[in-house]
Amino acid sequence: MSKIMILGKPFEGDFYDADFIDVFEAATKKMRDRAAEGSHTKYESLGDAMRAQCKIAKDYFDEIFGEGTALELFGPGNNLKLHMQAVADLTDQAMKNRKETNDFINKYTQRQKAQQVRFQHKKHK
Repeated sequence: MSKIMILGKPFEGDFYDADFIDVFEAATKKMRDRAAEGSHTKYESLGDAMRAQCKIAKDYFDEIFGEGTALELFGPGNNLKLHMQAVADLTDQAMKNRKETNDFINKYTQRQKAQQVRFQHKKHK
């Protein structure tokens, strides 16, 4: 399995592995849904709202990489910027992988189409 860097720390994960992608996608959807629900919640203070967002991010990383990942990444703190950066790190790597995969598929799909065209030309001569 590959290493995924989050906040400069390596974690086991592979965006080319279908099982890992299933876990990643489910956790990402759940995180988005929880964040959307939280946007309608009235909090006693800004600090409470920030802690709630940090909790969502912590749960997200624990779901993807296993229990204890959030504590390893963030320690006991609730620094919202740090939590958001960790989500951004993971998202950026997922998007980079998606682009690499699409580029690879497109490259070989184009080669296959070119081969078919050459074959058709030979066939009609």
